[in-house]
Amino acid sequence: MPANNSGIQSIHPEPGTQFARRSLLLIAGNFIKLAVQLAVIYIYSRNLPVPDYGRYQSVWLYTSVFSVISLFGLPAILLSAAASDIRKWMDANKKLLAGLLALLVLVPFAWILSLNEQFTLQDRLLLCSLILLQNCSIITETLAIKNEKEARVLLVNIIFNAGYLLAHLWVLQQYQFSLTSLLIYLNALLFVKSLLFIAGKNRRRISSEQHVPAILSGRQWLYLGLYDIIAVLFKWIDKWIILVFISLNEFAIYFNGSYEIPLFIMLSGAVGNIIVVELAKLKTINAALAVQLFRRSSIFLSSLILPAFCFLVFFNREFFLFIFSNKYEAAIPVFFASIFIIPVRIINHTAALQVYHKNNIILSGALIDLLLAIIFLAILYPIFGLPGVALAFVLSTYVQAAYYLKQTSSLLKVSVLKLHPFRMMGWICIISLTAMAVCYFVCRNLTDVYSLGAGLLCSAMLAGSFFLFFYKRKFF
Repeated sequence: MPANNSGIQSIHPEPGTQFARRSLLLIAGNFIKLAVQLAVIYIYSRNLPVPDYGRYQSVWLYTSVFSVISLFGLPAILLSAAASDIRKWMDANKKLLAGLLALLVLVPFAWILSLNEQFTLQDRLLLCSLILLQNCSIITETLAIKNEKEARVLLVNIIFNAGYLLAHLWVLQQYQFSLTSLLIYLNALLFVKSLLFIAGKNRRRISSEQHVPAILSGRQWLYLGLYDIIAVLFKWIDKWIILVFISLNEFAIYFNGSYEIPLFIMLSGAVGNIIVVELAKLKTINAALAVQLFRRSSIFLSSLILPAFCFLVFFNREFFLFIFSNKYEAAIPVFFASIFIIPVRIINHTAALQVYHKNNIILSGALIDLLLAIIFLAILYPIFGLPGVALAFVLSTYVQAAYYLKQTSSLLKVSVLKLHPFRMMGWICIISLTAMAVCYFVCRNLTDVYSLGAGLLCSAMLAGSFFLFFYKRKFF
């Protein structure tokens, strides 16, 4: 295979048990985060008036979008490039970096400070502070993952999410809901979270890192930053339009309907980070070892994600109403259309492209995704209404995934069909669909709560069975 980066010792990826252990540590932290987020959504959607709930969710819209813009791909480049190369580029481009940071921070903050009808001045200042502190926590957590400190990441996230839940409950129990108080508590929690990562000894040296010219590191950083901005625009543009041009009430309803359950992003993100760190240790483009990592991760994620996806195909109504209550029943068709993006999360499409400095291809895929979403939106919205909006974004994501797979196949000189165990993944899906269909029809005369419980139990049993089956046979 041709070498992209010379001068680094080639090493093999870690054994399957280590891969599973490290992945499970990150996944455990993400499960805790998910449970807390769902608990907060469950409680707040029932106890807050729709305008207050819409204002609360708008905080996370602004935080999510502007955090990604101001970070500009830094977490991704930290995972895939040597720290010394990043420092060299920063030292050589101090003025450019200072100007870029000022632009990426000041423009979003100017937007937030202009929201005088939606937030008080104090809330706007606290929201700006929240974005800065969230960026700090993301960077420090990324460095901990790069240095293979997954156990510490889990511990810190347990502490943070416990405080996050308590803060939300405390504010809700006051005489009148105060967004200002909640923002103060969240700022304090993110500050403590960053300190906990900084305070630990985070000095484990990676035995091999890809060293590339500083100009190449800067160029790849630019591609990753632009990709992140396009990706976050793709994720939030529909909700942003509704928030700006329609109303908080409609925004709250559509936000809940198009809400992508973070479990699947968390699972794929945790495993994807491990893949990037492991591939970054390789000296050359070693197709055999890269494919081994891809296949291992795909079976690992298929075992957990596909049973959950099949559960939602049949029990989407019961699940949605349990989380959001009957107040948002009109959003169920949007939610049903949105869940079909879940299977895409099983496969990591960009790890090899990122590690082997093909971030221009990643950026091209993001542009294709956004343009296709707009085209599909124009076609599907007149036919299906709001569910058509969600479906447009799902379809464009599938096209983007196919594009990344084809590019990765060309890079590794391996057939697309050999990159991932598609046949085995298909059997997992067929078995899960069959089992969940049987469960659904057996439980169709039960109340929603009992039906939901039976579906969750069946899904958990399927996931556990698949996981143990493949783990014992050392598939991951």
